[in-house]
Amino acid sequence: MGSGGNKLAAQTDYSFSILVEEYGEPSSMPDFVGDFSYILTSPARINKENLLVLGAFSTITTALMIGVDTPIYSKSKEIRPSSYNLMATPGRFYDAVDPNLFALGSSSLFIGAGYLFNDRKLARTGWTAAEAIIFTQMTTGLIKTIFGRERPFVEDGNLDFDPLEFDSGSTNHSMPSGHTSKIFALSTVIASSYDSPWVRIPAYAMAGSVAVQRIESHKHWITDVVVGGALGYLMGRALAHKNGLVKSNARLYPVVKGGLVGLNIQF
Repeated sequence: MGSGGNKLAAQTDYSFSILVEEYGEPSSMPDFVGDFSYILTSPARINKENLLVLGAFSTITTALMIGVDTPIYSKSKEIRPSSYNLMATPGRFYDAVDPNLFALGSSSLFIGAGYLFNDRKLARTGWTAAEAIIFTQMTTGLIKTIFGRERPFVEDGNLDFDPLEFDSGSTNHSMPSGHTSKIFALSTVIASSYDSPWVRIPAYAMAGSVAVQRIESHKHWITDVVVGGALGYLMGRALAHKNGLVKSNARLYPVVKGGLVGLNIQF
């Protein structure tokens, strides 16, 4: 991300790359088995640099959980009539339509348009987005069950966890946000396939609006949407790379400066 990212890259060997080794021309048909196997076996490809980035992300998320979750939740209950509410308008539409219908419907439009106009990349983008959404949904459900985090509106506090909660109707399925993870998976595949600000800005603006709406509706803590957004982003980016839709070198770098810990994303 600019000269700062390049300078940091030159100073450190710690990096997290989600690239595959080779790219082929995008096919108009998906490889569900191969893509699912790629995602399923991804933990086996984690190295010490990846672990450093994951550790930094976990540290940041924990710090936000302890210091930011509750204040932001309290503030969200006070400013509902404000412009904050306007930021969530597209997200409310997404919620009203139904996240699965919106996400998979959008993917279907890409697929249909790709075949109609004989555009293999457009069709492949749609198929990849659909895969990313489905795989993200599966992963999100698993993590929700493992953590068993209570939702904000229950008012039991942001550190109330009931791990291995298998009841799908339970209020202990707050982390990560499924709405957020799915829209970030969709937006990331589209933004990665068509590297233009005219595509990236609307795609991520929609994803950001959904994240705001989930906090506004008191269904999720801010760390729920942070984890959900990161999950959807990584799933979408990994599949876009694997399927040959983007060839840029995307890396995450841990940053420690001035007492602050963060992540630098360089494309």
